[in-house]
Amino acid sequence: AAGGAAAAAAAALAYASSSGLASSETPVEKKVMVVFYLGGVSMMEVAALRFLSDKPEFPFRIIICTTKLINGNTFMKSLLHELHVVDA
Repeated sequence: AAGGAAAAAAAALAYASSSGLASSETPVEKKVMVVFYLGGVSMMEVAALRFLSDKPEFPFRIIICTTKLINGNTFMKSLLHELHVVDA
């Protein structure tokens, strides 16, 4: 999930520098970028995208959509499988 956000951010910054938005120009209204996370997103990833969106030189307002918010507990539970003990 973080790789997708990084790729989207890199593409947006490349667009900003090629279109002149990274200079002193200030757009009246930012375009909207919708980022979808399938399977869940952590609050750290949300914070990183919000940080980017708040930068004046970043050309997009980011809307984040997800199927689930993930924290440390839910992440660890998704990695563990219930073990079935077989009597020998």
